[in-house]
Amino acid sequence: TYRATLYDITERRRTTQALAAQGRRQSALAGLELSINQQHELQAIMDRVVQIVTELLPATGGASMILWDAKQETFTISSSSVPQQGNNLGAKRVRPKTGASRWIVDRRQPMIVSDIREDPFTANQMLPDFDLKAYAGVPLLADNQSLGVLYALDKTPRQYSSEDIEFLSALAHRTAAAIIKVRLYESLQQAKETAE
Repeated sequence: TYRATLYDITERRRTTQALAAQGRRQSALAGLELSINQQHELQAIMDRVVQIVTELLPATGGASMILWDAKQETFTISSSSVPQQGNNLGAKRVRPKTGASRWIVDRRQPMIVSDIREDPFTANQMLPDFDLKAYAGVPLLADNQSLGVLYALDKTPRQYSSEDIEFLSALAHRTAAAIIKVRLYESLQQAKETAE
């Protein structure tokens, strides 16, 4: 009976911790304010989303958000919490024609790599350079457009759970909706100025 009691206490503790983590994630999702209209507000949202992923997934190697420009066929890193990864440095190293980022954008599906030694795209050299061992990338989808990728990055091999991917996807969806809103607002402002 002592073992059974100890087992029950341990299971209750795990359940309580899991529920608390789930509550923090739900609170973060609800707290994202997407009633924005300008680019500087969008940048604040993207920075906040990257921070949420880093803290609440958690992502031990940080998180990055890259935007896709379909006309130019280029990626730009819009926000990153990976230590020592400046946006300019990272943007130069994202492969626009091959690699995981392009696969995610084109197929509009998540890509999960639990260990970069088994990466089907042969991991971008940027990952080992930053001592990253695993990643999960989800597309930023809105209005039937693929706008970029939200990445969670880890310093050790990791099995991402379905709850982790759902959380990342929910954050990516909210960010993509914010991007569309800002673009629409800016195009309306431009039309107004032209008309005036």
